[in-house]
Amino acid sequence: MTDAGGWLELTGGSRAEPGLMIHVPKRIVRLATARNRIRRLIRECVRKDEFFRGRAVHLHIRKDPGDKIGLTDVERVVNAQKFLLE
Repeated sequence: MTDAGGWLELTGGSRAEPGLMIHVPKRIVRLATARNRIRRLIRECVRKDEFFRGRAVHLHIRKDPGDKIGLTDVERVVNAQKFLLE
């Protein structure tokens, strides 16, 4: 990962009720296990953060973050893009 928001796009949802939608396209991240790992890491990051409670959020993966991604990497990227929802 070269920059904070290079692989993840965070936007507010258009739904009336709060929720979380994570979109990891197969054409970008080919392996299902890698897609599931990214989803799990994003879910854990959002669950731990009080900012996302009661909000409709859409997270879209724009490019493959790589195999060495961890929870701290996801937290850093999500925190860098939270200002979009304020």
